[in-house]
Amino acid sequence: MKSIFAPIILMVAAMTASATDFSGLSIGQKVGDSKINIGQFNLTLPEGVWTVVAKLEARAGSQSGNSASPTQLSVAVARVEANKVLALFILRTPASSFMIGPRWADDPCGSISDSLVKDTMKQTFNMPECFAIVPFDASLFTSATTGMGEQITKWLQATQNKLSPKLLRVYYAKYHGGDFLHANMYFPIDSLSVPAAEAWGRGVASAIQKVVTRDSQDAIFPALP
Repeated sequence: MKSIFAPIILMVAAMTASATDFSGLSIGQKVGDSKINIGQFNLTLPEGVWTVVAKLEARAGSQSGNSASPTQLSVAVARVEANKVLALFILRTPASSFMIGPRWADDPCGSISDSLVKDTMKQTFNMPECFAIVPFDASLFTSATTGMGEQITKWLQATQNKLSPKLLRVYYAKYHGGDFLHANMYFPIDSLSVPAAEAWGRGVASAIQKVVTRDSQDAIFPALP
């Protein structure tokens, strides 16, 4: 007798298998079904064709000198049409949970200046959180000689894709327990208004917040604004 749960189990397995793990990503690769797994989190990007343009695994931030701390995983993905980058996302999270003390020393909003929007949202003394919208000069990528910026520049040169020199950066960071997820999302500054960017970004923040706090298994990003 066939189990009535068999189709459900197969469907869940297929959904899980469709997410591409960080370890299987390579520069130039198309992201299957807009789903990626980075660290402990499953993310579903906005619908469309996304290409991996940079990838890095390193210790960073205030934990960079601690060999006992987990490495941090960073991946950049781009949405391109007619050789123009319409959106560029850079995501960063630890490979595994940090063993932290009573609070995080990080202050993600503290380093942001000239913001058009800045909000610490549900931040507590122990667990920082930040949402911000900031004008961004793409030369900070294209002049980089190391790290993610260098990889992004090399990809742009190799593919002859163009990144707008002036961008709007939508940023969100959420810390919970020994985990965090940082999302930097860049758009040509003339492609959307600040209110539209804020409305969309807060939708992204809500999705990420739920997955970091383990209230959801998948952070599903809203459609691009």
